[in-house]
Amino acid sequence: MKPKVSQLFLGAKRTKHPKLLERKALISVLMPPRYIDELDGLVSEGHYLNRSEAIRMAIHDLLLSEKVDVKYRDKFSQVWL
Repeated sequence: MKPKVSQLFLGAKRTKHPKLLERKALISVLMPPRYIDELDGLVSEGHYLNRSEAIRMAIHDLLLSEKVDVKYRDKFSQVWL
């Protein structure tokens, strides 16, 4: 059975993985209420720790699928966690 993202994050946080502890910048995003409702549902089901974590993972996946050349995808994924 695949662990939930929140379990993976907590495990990595306990090991003090440097990429999870790096500084983060605050941004504001306007979203339709239905997106926020769905996002909150994922958080309440335990898929993510909070909205921020869910949005970071979504952006991570977007960058992997849209911007990274296929031959570099594995390296990029390891570095950008």
